[in-house]
Formats: sequence, C-alpha cells, structure tokens
Amino acid sequence: EQVEKLFQQIKPEHKTLLERPILVSDWHEAEILVGLMQAAAAVTGEDGRTLWHRIGRQSADDGLNTVYKVFFRLGAPSYILKRGLQLWNNYYSDGLMVVENITDQGADVKLTKNAFPHECMCTRITGWMERSIELSGGKGVRINHKTCVHRGDAECTWRGDWA
Repeated sequence: EQVEKLFQQIKPEHKTLLERPILVSDWHEAEILVGLMQAAAAVTGEDGRTLWHRIGRQSADDGLNTVYKVFFRLGAPSYILKRGLQLWNNYYSDGLMVVENITDQGADVKLTKNAFPHECMCTRITGWMERSIELSGGKGVRINHKTCVHRGDAECTWRGDWA
C-alpha cells in the first residue's frame, strides 16, 4: 500500500524506471533519488531529515558490506575516510569530495561543485559518513554538517569526530 502511495508521489518517468529491475551498473540522476526520498517522507509521515539520515546509514550498510567489507575490518576510520571518498565518483557525477585535517579521531570533509537538487542528499551523505566510521571501528561518532549549499553556503563541509 505504501509503495503504491510512493509511486503516486513521484514523476511518471521515474516510476517507469522503478518498475523494472534496477541493476547495480545502472546510472541515474540524483533527481530520481531525491524524488524517492521526498516521497518516502511524505508517505510515511516521518520527519524528512530523520528518514534521509537513516537512508544514508542503510546505504553504508548495504554498499560497504560487500566487496569493501575486508577494508572495513582492517582499516581505522581515518584510513576508511581517505579511501572511501575515492569511491565518490563511482556513485556521483557531480561534486568533488576531499578529506582535510584528518587525524586518528577526526576529519574535515569538503564537497565542492555540489549540484544536488535538494538538502536530502546532504543529510543522506551525513548518515553514510556516520555509519561508515562506525563500521570501521569508530566509537561515539559525531558528524556536524557545518556548511551547506542548501543553506546558502558556497560549499558543503562536515566535521567528523570519533573515539
């Protein structure tokens, strides 16, 4: 029932894409994911930011428990952040993500040239970062999305701290 309601909320051309199997090798515009995340919040009645953050965490669980699992068992959060952000271009065609000021217990992350159409993507990325650090052994993880293009800033920046 909720899936039908969700399909009613998204653009018809996006619905057509979702009616067939989605391959891991498929490439789609971020607008489709944004539409799905906004519709999911509307259909479930859940606070959007809470849901989008949870979707980001789940994305890390789903994507990083496959071939990358061995790296998470062997690497510390700082190692994973350095390597994990190299994956950016595997998933996104927009933006340049870099890690700065990285230590064993924290890092600053910057995303420039961000062309995402909605803040839900930034919230999703925040959840992904948080869960990625947890998966690599970080404890008490805190991610602060300090600046955001959707709040009028020139770029998105995050500060992550962990024990």
